[in-house]
Amino acid sequence: MVWRRSTRRLVAALTLSAVGWSPAAHGQEIDAQKAAQVKAAYLYNFAKFTRWPETAFAGAAAPLVIGVVGDEPFSAILSKTVADKTVEGRALHVAAISSGADVEALRRCHVLYVGAIEKLDETLDVLRDGPVLVVGEGADFARRHGMIGFVLLDDNIVFHINREAATRAGLQLSSKLLTLAKMVYGELSR
Repeated sequence: MVWRRSTRRLVAALTLSAVGWSPAAHGQEIDAQKAAQVKAAYLYNFAKFTRWPETAFAGAAAPLVIGVVGDEPFSAILSKTVADKTVEGRALHVAAISSGADVEALRRCHVLYVGAIEKLDETLDVLRDGPVLVVGEGADFARRHGMIGFVLLDDNIVFHINREAATRAGLQLSSKLLTLAKMVYGELSR
């Protein structure tokens, strides 16, 4: 299965990305450009290790859409990161969404990165239980708002996952991705 073959690459990419820019390792302050590149690599890997229901796509050749709302400069970095890459045979398309109120644009996404925007809760209500992997910033993002939250921990970017929110949205997260998360909320009973 693709998940098994790619697991080593995921671990290597996420580990090298996080360690490669570590201020502690380089005696530097956090570089915003490098942090954005790390987050872009994470988003690509999150897409690789998530399964969407077939109904989430318009057809077999439909692209996987990664939307970015509230952080336009990040869209350009993400576009460079995913250029010419695919996930499960689907081309990747990055959509810069100017407003969290653009309901149609939000609903076309498969992955949505939410930067600093006003009315976060209202924006996410539009997507409630839809098949969109919602990623944002901060320790509380995964617990309170979305499915994956980036967190700065010991000068490295790590992530927390809300497994219950992802499952409710019809998304299946790889167990390998769950293992790499620093915190997993909403553990399902076994």
